[in-house]
Amino acid sequence: MKNTIKKVILFTLFSAFAFSFALFSGCSGSGNGETHDPLTVEFVQNGQTKASVTVGYGEKIDENNVTKPEAEKENCVTEWNFDFDLPVYENATINTVVYTQGLSFSKSLKGDFYLVSGYNGEVADLFLPDFYKGKQVTGIKSDAFKRNQTIVSVRFPSQLVSVADGAFKSCHGLTEVILPDTVTTIGASAFEDCTSLVSFKIPPLVKVISSRMAQGHKYDFLSVPEGVTVIESYAFASHMSKIVLPVSLKRIEYVGIWANLRQIFYAGSEYDWIKVDVSSEPYTGTGNFTFSAKSITMDIAALYFYSENAPVRHGNYWHYVSGEPTIWE
Repeated sequence: MKNTIKKVILFTLFSAFAFSFALFSGCSGSGNGETHDPLTVEFVQNGQTKASVTVGYGEKIDENNVTKPEAEKENCVTEWNFDFDLPVYENATINTVVYTQGLSFSKSLKGDFYLVSGYNGEVADLFLPDFYKGKQVTGIKSDAFKRNQTIVSVRFPSQLVSVADGAFKSCHGLTEVILPDTVTTIGASAFEDCTSLVSFKIPPLVKVISSRMAQGHKYDFLSVPEGVTVIESYAFASHMSKIVLPVSLKRIEYVGIWANLRQIFYAGSEYDWIKVDVSSEPYTGTGNFTFSAKSITMDIAALYFYSENAPVRHGNYWHYVSGEPTIWE
């Protein structure tokens, strides 16, 4: 009997201690016993504080309690660069973000960043933001602007990484594309049939020229940057008559270059060129004219090899003069 009473007393004391410990832990502000002071989030526009919100650690801010920013650009949305659906874990100063009205965005499934996913506006000069809801905008989704006949120019996000397949396909009014140097991937048909483009520059980090990327373009000259290893099928099925090809190039696939070419400026030597795998698979176009990537380099266009100094032997050689490919005479 005495043992039973002793066990009951011990159990009661243990339970009371455990309850007190749990109660104390639950009031500490976090599960690990840490306490947190209230946090402050400042909403600042053009150097002026529009709202200062005090919020508990791990709590959310009600967007309705924050003054909306003033419009900063015509035909654009101006909003706080902040995701009100997420809890706050640190003091922060929030600025504004601006983008063309009608743009839509989606969260990437591959990382903590956003993609431009579409556009239903009527503004010709698009302004794509660097950020959306506090995260970088790093990509443009497949077919995001496909067949849009309103767009004339695009300001791209400064940290853009990828332009997906068909993103600007058949945007016939698009005249200007200046992609940032951060871009590593341009998808198949990304700028296919953009017939009003007056020029195009491939960013230096791109390694593969995707299929039909520049098909239908009407400018005369393009320089493929060093680092590109593959030119895929129909990539340059266009009006170009001159092109610079890098010494890094390993393969030109089925009609990756087109029969309009008249001058090919290769950045390597004759020996380097021998190692490039150029497709000889034939293509028959209008008028039953048949050609291949190989026949273009051998019979249709003049192929020139790079020489920094004036060559000492006869042959087709070129160099740069004020940034322009120039044939050694």
